[in-house]
Order: sequence, then C-alpha cells, then structure tokens
Amino acid sequence: MNSQSTPDAIESRPSVTTGDRLRVYCRDLDVNGRGICRPLDAQGSMIEGLTLFVTNALPGETLAAEIDSVRKRLAEGHTVERLESSPDRITPPCPLYGDCGGCNLQHLTYSAQLEAKRRQVVTALSRLGGFPLETLEPITAQTVPSPSEWAYRNNAQYPVAYENDRVQIGFYAAASHRIVDGTRCLIQDPAADLVRSLVRDFSRAAAVTQLLVRTAKNTPEVMVALLARNPDALAAAPELARLTEKLARALASQGKKLASFWLNQASERAATVPGRRWLHIYGAKTITETINGLRYEIAPPAFFQVNSEQTSRLYELAVEACGLSGRETVLDLYCGSGTISCALAREAARVIGIEVVVESIENARRNADANGLGRRCSFFLGEAEKVLPSLVRDGLQADVVLVDPPRKGCDPALLAAIKAIAPNRIVYVSCDPATLARDLKELKTDYDLVSVTPVDMFPQTMHVETVVLMSRVDK
Repeated sequence: MNSQSTPDAIESRPSVTTGDRLRVYCRDLDVNGRGICRPLDAQGSMIEGLTLFVTNALPGETLAAEIDSVRKRLAEGHTVERLESSPDRITPPCPLYGDCGGCNLQHLTYSAQLEAKRRQVVTALSRLGGFPLETLEPITAQTVPSPSEWAYRNNAQYPVAYENDRVQIGFYAAASHRIVDGTRCLIQDPAADLVRSLVRDFSRAAAVTQLLVRTAKNTPEVMVALLARNPDALAAAPELARLTEKLARALASQGKKLASFWLNQASERAATVPGRRWLHIYGAKTITETINGLRYEIAPPAFFQVNSEQTSRLYELAVEACGLSGRETVLDLYCGSGTISCALAREAARVIGIEVVVESIENARRNADANGLGRRCSFFLGEAEKVLPSLVRDGLQADVVLVDPPRKGCDPALLAAIKAIAPNRIVYVSCDPATLARDLKELKTDYDLVSVTPVDMFPQTMHVETVVLMSRVDK
C-alpha cells in the first residue's frame, strides 16, 4: 500500500490493560476497516504476542493508541496520535465520517481501498480456506473498480426516531443504535436524501420507524416505503396524501419519478425490520431498472444489488465465468428477482432458479417473461438447501451451478447437493470473504480453484463482492 519500511518483529506477550497507551505499528485492515496493529518496543521492533484492532489507523502507520478493551491475546483501541502517517491517508469529505457507521474507508485513497479489498479476499481464502498463497496470488485479479466512488447506492434504509421534540432520520453510529442525523449521504443517490428531507417534515413522522428508498439508476423511477407499528392508522391519515403529492412534485423537479409508494407493518421483533404485511399506497407495485439491456421489476422486499452501475460488470463477469455455449443447463441458487438468471438465459439452453422470498420469485418469473426468456427459465420457491436435494433425487442434472448466497454463505446440505450433481463448473458470487473461504474449503475436495475476481460494489467501505470460478477435478 505504501513504501514505508516494516519494523522487525520479536516474540513476546506484553501485559496491557484498559486505558494503557502504546506505540503501535499498523500492518493491515480488518473487515471493519480497523487497523490490525502490533505494539512496538523501545527499539521500534514489533511485539508479536498481542494483536490490537485500532480505529482510524492505516497500514504502514506508527501510532499512539489507547486500549479500550482486552481479551487474551487481542485488544481493541483507538488512535490518540499519528506518529508516522500513510501516504494513502486523505481527508474524509463527509462531515459525519467517524460518527456515522455507514462508511469506514473515506480516509483512504480509492486505489488503496481496492488493494485492501484484494488482500482481504486473498487472506480469507488462505487462512480460512486453506488455499496456499502461491496458488492464490497468480489467479486473483486486481479488484474491479466501481464506475462511481460516490452517490452509487440505489437502496437507502434510514432508521427514524422521535427524540428531544424532533424527528431524527439518519444512519446508526458504528456498533450502536444511536441515530446519526444528517441531510446528505455522499454514497447515496441524492434522490434518497430529498425524500428523507420531506419525510422529516411530515407531520406524522413520529409514527414512522424506518424510511426505505429505492432508486433506479437507468430509469427515473423511485420507490418509497415507510415502516410503522400501525400502518393502517397512517394510511387513513389525510397528511399521507399530502406527503405523496409533495414527494411526487419534488422528485419530478429533479428528473425523477415517484413510481411506487408503500407502507409496511414493522416486524414485532424490531421496529426497523420490515414485516410480512405491505400496504400499497400509490403508483405501481414495483420499480423498473435496466442492466445490460435487460429490464427488471423490483418489489419492495426483493433483493437487488445496491450499485446498479457496477452490477452490469458483476453480471458480465459471472456469465463469462460460466463459459456457456448455448447448450448448457445452469442452476442459479439464491436467484433473487432472477436478475442473473435472465443474463444467463441469453447464453444457456435452460436456467433453473431457486429462491426463498415469495415476492422475489414472482419478480423473477415476470422478469424472465418481460425479457422474452420465460421459456428458458424455471423458478422454484423454497430454501435452496431443501429444494435442491429434492430436485437431485428426482434426477436433476446441470452443467454449471451459479450460487449467490447471502452473507452467511451456503448451508452444508446445499454444498453436498451441488457435489452430488457434479457440474463441470461452479461459479460462486460472494459478498463475504470469510463464508466464501469456508464454503470453497468444502468444495475443493472435488473442484479446483481457477480464478478469483474481487469486485468493488461498495466504495468507501471494506465490503467486497467476489466472483470465483471452480472446475471439477477428474478422478
């Protein structure tokens, strides 16, 4: 990341306690953007017996850090003073950075962010997946940069609270449920903050627990949803109709369109988690986005990648990795709204998608039909780890399996079913390097790792998407 020399290391285990101040050297970043540091002795050598996770530290920096907590050979702390700064350090443009928990890399140049994400993937696959570094380095590409470093997000989720006689709508502070209020988020589409400002002035805002805004990038359409404990009372309020009119006018003035407006009865377990009950208030029931010439409907609870511009490249990489000739049957596991399924169906003979969310499966079927691909696509509703073994017992065969699971990764039963099908290729699209490494470790008994491509879907954060290709080992 920079040319600063790394101190020598000695083996020891210093005794530290909360409140101690240490001189430390930062070696790398963890998945939360904190510096992974070692204490330094009086001669400037690193002491290897203790690892410290220090906020606001960058690789190559020497710091004075104060200890906040200690657990055996690990400690957490914060930067008190930078004694030697990284040349990759920059001034964060957001005035709320460091308090708001949304971003954790605004103080790092974008080129260094990309390199940090590649290292995160390689480190996870090596340490957790058991793949040798000498194998990983040649097959791991440089992180694919996002076309936009700012204003790239198409999905905003603002918790809402009524405190000190005022409505607060913002994002949570790191590791907290304290809302950091503001007027502008630099990584969100500006339309989302326009909606936020109008909802803040809504006379019934105290009844709202969360604001959801979805914005299409390649169409002008915007979806708004308000979570509430009692959405029926909110729906009956005349103020809601006036808010709808204000939203439509304000968005139109910015070249946008209020295409869909919903209320949701918040989950009983958490006021900021959508429940199953949705009330349609205005416009269509979905918004439309276009990616690589395909049109997609997006329902309120349906999954869709948060960076529309970079999604185009992500899907190109995933389809390319499948190596399709037009004759293959492809399984798309955790298919969501059928976005990758449709991209695959243009190149394959048949695509079978499995998804657990009802609204997503409905979207997937409509998306396939709308793009003229319905005859090539079949979709099954249910948990992939339960549906796929059943299909295998019925004799299902597939040439390629593409899996794009949530952050928790794949269930062991699903991995076993994939190996039972024995496809020629497995393409794994992951949003979490740790669970990716765990799952690839299970698959590598039957499959070789061919290529690893980190993709930056989330600039200014340590999150990284990865496209992995594995090929079956001939035994």
